[in-house]
Amino acid sequence: MKDWLSEHLEALISQFEARGEARWLEYVPEEIFSEVFSGSKARIYPSLYEGVALPALEAIACGIPVISSNFSSLLEMVGNVGLIVDPEDVDDLCLQLDRVFEDH
Repeated sequence: MKDWLSEHLEALISQFEARGEARWLEYVPEEIFSEVFSGSKARIYPSLYEGVALPALEAIACGIPVISSNFSSLLEMVGNVGLIVDPEDVDDLCLQLDRVFEDH
C-alpha cells in the first residue's frame, strides 16, 4: 500500500503503469487474493525492515518467484526458495530482476 515516503516510488511506478507494464494494487480482498497474485510475474520485496515476512510467504504459497532482502526475517523465511539481495545494492537487484524475467 502507499505509505509515507513512497512518493518517489509512486511516481516511478506510474510511468510503468502508463505503458501497461505494471500495476500498483491497493488492498486486494482475501477471496480473490491468490487469483490476482498468481498472475504476477514476481514478488519484489527489497524491504529494509520486515517483522513477519508475510508478503514474501504469500508469494511463495502462490508459486510466484520472490526477490527478497537479506535483512531481518526475510532472509530466514525466504531462504533458498527465493533470490536474496542487499536492498541497497541496485546493481544486484537489477541482475536478479533480469534473472527472474528471463529464466522461465
